[in-house]
Amino acid sequence: MTDGAKGFAADDVRDFTAYGLSPPAATVELTTTQDADHPLVLEIGKPVPGRPDRVYVRQGDQDDVVTVDAKALADLPQTALALRSKKVADFNPAAVSEIRIKSPAMSFVLEKDANEWMLKGPHQEKADPVAVVSFLKEIDSLQTSEFFETGKVRDPQLSPPILTIQIREQGRGRSGPGVGSDEVVLDLRIGRFDAARKVLFAQLENDQVILTLPDTLLQVLPKNAMAFRDRT
Repeated sequence: MTDGAKGFAADDVRDFTAYGLSPPAATVELTTTQDADHPLVLEIGKPVPGRPDRVYVRQGDQDDVVTVDAKALADLPQTALALRSKKVADFNPAAVSEIRIKSPAMSFVLEKDANEWMLKGPHQEKADPVAVVSFLKEIDSLQTSEFFETGKVRDPQLSPPILTIQIREQGRGRSGPGVGSDEVVLDLRIGRFDAARKVLFAQLENDQVILTLPDTLLQVLPKNAMAFRDRT
């Protein structure tokens, strides 16, 4: 919102340099479904001299400059990561059809047969449903506490990773001849555990951003070849 009549700083402006609008410090573009061809564009300039609580702005290609409260713009993202969701996975635990967990020492393959989970590796037998459900629940609730660019974390041990987790969901992929109907909904690489921060460094497949996951994940990760084996 502008400062009313007092908020108009200049009209018929040809050179916007003095207002920090050539080029602008930031540009916000809003597009609505009702008028997708005519987005609302707001260019943000520099603070008003002597008024650090006010900044210069102009709308679209208009030639007038107004001042607005800088607090209204304080939440503008400074990086692309600022708007990224902290939730790691997006899947329906009840629809998961396959889980693959792989480390240099061992590999697990779990498949859902009707309503029953079966171990296909390292052993072929019935899986413990409680362990599988607990695992999926933990993965589904995972949220990163921080985002780091590659190179900002000392030796995250993600290339190669210490552990990989791959989850497929039934009905999410394309069906047809030669095409599987189950889609990979999570391909996660787990790296080094930072004891000081109590986080695990992780990375999604085809993503350069490093995530920090809570140490509660360690409680559901397999510790030996007997993990996920039916206890009854």
